[in-house]
Amino acid sequence: MDAIANFLLWHPIFLISKKEGDDMYQKRSVMRFLLDLLYPNRCPCCNGFICWDALICTSCMQALHVSEDLFCPRCGKTYLDCICSDDLPYDRAFAMSIYQKPARNGILSLKTGTNLNFGEYAGIYLADQIERQSLQESLDMIIPVPSTASKRRERGYNQAEVIGKALGKCIHVPIRTDILWKDKQGKQQHLLSAEERRKNIQQFQIHPVDLTGYHIVLCDDVLTTGSTICRCASLLKQCGAEWVIVAVAATTEQKE
Repeated sequence: MDAIANFLLWHPIFLISKKEGDDMYQKRSVMRFLLDLLYPNRCPCCNGFICWDALICTSCMQALHVSEDLFCPRCGKTYLDCICSDDLPYDRAFAMSIYQKPARNGILSLKTGTNLNFGEYAGIYLADQIERQSLQESLDMIIPVPSTASKRRERGYNQAEVIGKALGKCIHVPIRTDILWKDKQGKQQHLLSAEERRKNIQQFQIHPVDLTGYHIVLCDDVLTTGSTICRCASLLKQCGAEWVIVAVAATTEQKE
């Protein structure tokens, strides 16, 4: 799908329903079918044509599914790049894939608005991981890592929120986008070195809120050095959050 199809597919009229769950799914299914007539559905990772109700192709799906044993369950990085420490501000982490093809292509399509299928697929996959650990019943909210207001207006969405919405729909946990925010003065993290990322994290801020005792999922597209995730998790813990779980679509394989 191109940018026009994505805009239509994620327009609020097709995301909001008086009845959660089935009604929303039916609306989106009908919309996908109609859009496929004008904008044939494509895999976000390889750009190949796929069925109207699919999110990615079978080949890319198989390539994405690496062994969960590769990831440290505490920090979400591979064991070779583990960033665990006594002061790590989050408690558990889930990652879907390694940041290499086809995941890299899928995330690029998500960031540029070429195809949002990857974000939805990642949310569904991460929801399954959380459910297999029987954690969903204890969760209070999902919070996506924020983008700046200007970047959101430019794209029309926040890619971490796309992942979070799909995740929340699967495990029936509400998503909150009014708690964390990002100052427009900061530089984009992916353009910076590891040291620059650590210095740039002050751009992430939190609105005054009481999160005492809350169990929260913090979601993002890519876990790189951990600077962004750690900053956001620290802010949530400072406001009283008891438990913060990180859920990301991909994690980089080597420290930058």
